[in-house]
Amino acid sequence: MPWPDDDIPELVKGERPTLLEAETGNEVVTAINALRNITITAGQVDEVNYATDEVAIVYSGSEGGIAGSVKVIDAEDVTKQLVITWDSSGVLESITSETSFIEEKEIVICEDGSEETYTFLVKTS
Repeated sequence: MPWPDDDIPELVKGERPTLLEAETGNEVVTAINALRNITITAGQVDEVNYATDEVAIVYSGSEGGIAGSVKVIDAEDVTKQLVITWDSSGVLESITSETSFIEEKEIVICEDGSEETYTFLVKTS
């Protein structure tokens, strides 16, 4: 299988292969499954290693890996966020979705005699 060294080719309407063909569909499934198995660990150099069943991110830094979680706001809907959690060895433990308690507010500000509308992200709770 060419992945991950080659890009998965784009599909063209009315042409083969289609996503419904097992080989093409399995390329997509393999790529997604590898992204679901990401590990992050400390090492001697910064590198990303891809395999058909995992992605291993190695960063130069202190030994012992990382642990904890990161919250990422959804760019399409700021009221939602993903919580990405790693265990003490740097293995991806979970990705969950939750409410961000953030909303967009438009505020009109006068600058040099003209109005400008700005959008701010505001924490609601």
